[in-house]
Amino acid sequence: MTAARKPDDLAGNIILVTGAKGAIGNATVASLAAAGATVVPTDIVGEGDVLAHDVTSLEAWQSVAAHIEQRHGQLDGLVHNAGISFTKAFAQTSIEDWRKVQTINVESVVIGTQAMLPLLMTAGAKNSAGASIVILSSIAGLRGSSMHAAYCASKGAVKLLAKSLANEFADMKLGIRVNTVHPGPIEGAMMEHVASGFAQATGLDPEKVKTLIDSGNPMGRMGKPEEVAHAIQFLCSDGAAFITGTEISVDGGASSR
Repeated sequence: MTAARKPDDLAGNIILVTGAKGAIGNATVASLAAAGATVVPTDIVGEGDVLAHDVTSLEAWQSVAAHIEQRHGQLDGLVHNAGISFTKAFAQTSIEDWRKVQTINVESVVIGTQAMLPLLMTAGAKNSAGASIVILSSIAGLRGSSMHAAYCASKGAVKLLAKSLANEFADMKLGIRVNTVHPGPIEGAMMEHVASGFAQATGLDPEKVKTLIDSGNPMGRMGKPEEVAHAIQFLCSDGAAFITGTEISVDGGASSR
């Protein structure tokens, strides 16, 4: 007799993670793999097991989909983690800047989800918990932030995109859940970039900016990439089988203020 599968057991699941070489992406790949998943990691520059993948290119998404189809035949989880930050006063934000942020942070999620939908539907039909799409938004997608208008707009867009897809896929009985994860300030290269950009825009010292970020969080620190990865892993697991169209904030309580 086969033992019942534990809610957090991802053995046999095929999960694609974009932006896999970044701090959160790398931690997510490690967390999913530790739970038994077969992870397909991608990033703008391929290296080792990481596939080269420009998330703004439909052709690149189709190539990754063909790779997964050939090797695995289905996709149990899609983690839209790739994205960029952007810090600049609104008056100085060019339309080219604006479009670049929306293309990478929003349009990539649209074309990527469409490209992977047949593979996700195949998995959703086989797995009682359904397939899972997790989109990385941000606390910037829950509230406004000075010097981050383009970024906030992009992260707010994917939050409502996820809610719309969650409803549509449930109505159509596709067996696909869609949720968003909203990190606060998280240690890593992106946070360094944000602090540097804000310092340049305001004239403050970058280290002073990071100190202000730490002190402004209810928990008094930045989050760790692994703490975001655990939330993503949960949403990909059978333990989240009845969770769709919602958001999980991993921000030390920052969005509650």
